[in-house]
Amino acid sequence: MKEVLIHKFCGILSAYGMGLANVVEEAQEPYAAVYGTESTFEASQREAVLLKQVKQKLQSQGFKEENISTETYLNLRYEGTDTAIMVKRQIVEDGIPFDYATEFVRLFQQEYGFKLQNRNIVICDVRVRGIGVTNILRPQAIEPASGNPIVEGYYKVYFGNGWQETPLYKLEKLGYGHTMSGPAIVMNAFYFQSQIYGYSRADGKDFAKNFNLNKYQRTA
Repeated sequence: MKEVLIHKFCGILSAYGMGLANVVEEAQEPYAAVYGTESTFEASQREAVLLKQVKQKLQSQGFKEENISTETYLNLRYEGTDTAIMVKRQIVEDGIPFDYATEFVRLFQQEYGFKLQNRNIVICDVRVRGIGVTNILRPQAIEPASGNPIVEGYYKVYFGNGWQETPLYKLEKLGYGHTMSGPAIVMNAFYFQSQIYGYSRADGKDFAKNFNLNKYQRTA
């Protein structure tokens, strides 16, 4: 490994990534009917109800209508078989309804290499997915750092070739464009607060004490 990029939030990178990720809510309802005009109309009505549910769940988490996208699916199979394929509705020209059955036949043949003739297609499930887009990142120009990064000190660290005097850098003092030659230690410090409740009994009555502890944790 010749080069390592150090992220600004490397100490909490997993939490940072989770914070940027889209939020997904799904709803699914069983439905057993042969695919046709009447059944697809009824399935679309059920889709509308499920879409409303997932949108309400996302809105309760703070997502606005314009930041919510949706997807709808029908779980289809050939009558008399156990193999079902989840078919996603595709965008088609205005006024032309999407034909799930045609897409199912295409996907089935793509997967198994053949298609069944003169066989009904059955709708097994109606499924919808709502996606709340976080959309919190904004492009921002960052000025390159000038000079060399500050070395906080040197510490003996054992590597494959023995003990070495290794420079230590604090992450909060590193800027965009700083480079360091390894081996090196980059230390990240952050605070987190926890609340502990202690319960005990005195004079026959329960009481609780509330303790606030400020923790200081370092990660390298």
